Amino acid sequence: RFARGAQRLVTIQSLWKYLPDTDHLWIDLLENLPDNITLSFLMLDQEKTNKRFVARIKKAFEDRRPKAFHRVEFVPRLSKLDYPVFLQKSLFNIDSVGWSGGNTFIDACDSLLPTVTIPGKTLRANHTKAGLECIEMFELISRSGKEQIRLVRELLGDRNLYRASLMKLLKNRDQLFENQRTVDALADHLRASTTPSE
Repeated sequence: RFARGAQRLVTIQSLWKYLPDTDHLWIDLLENLPDNITLSFLMLDQEKTNKRFVARIKKAFEDRRPKAFHRVEFVPRLSKLDYPVFLQKSLFNIDSVGWSGGNTFIDACDSLLPTVTIPGKTLRANHTKAGLECIEMFELISRSGKEQIRLVRELLGDRNLYRASLMKLLKNRDQLFENQRTVDALADHLRASTTPSE
């Protein structure tokens, strides 16, 4: 990806998953990364909602780091063919906080795009964490915004380390797509619940 000139971080959730009290995390992230790194949001909702979201993010940056806003891009909804290409030309998928990725995490894995997440206290905040644990990529799970920044900086600053992360994702992602543990556990439960008691 570095060789192809990718300099983009993406976050690919529906806009309603981004809560206003986490807007500062995007600002902190860009502030601590090289100036050539951009952050892309996908405009997946209705036009009115998209415009309201853009205005909110713009104001958040203007209040704290107005000069960094030019490094944020808002990408119109992509076709089914363009979407995976877009992901493949990106460096990281930055998960939303509070309601993390499920399908989007799988999309990123399928495109060999590492996802960085900050888990929370609810089930819906831990979807991506569970997926990363399933494919044994514990190192992409951060406990805080500061730890997430450190992790992304570390991987962006060391191409060999980043390449190793891609290779691990390539090797382990089938554990996510072909995982039989849930199916086996459900089968065991159904067999136990339908077995006549003695």
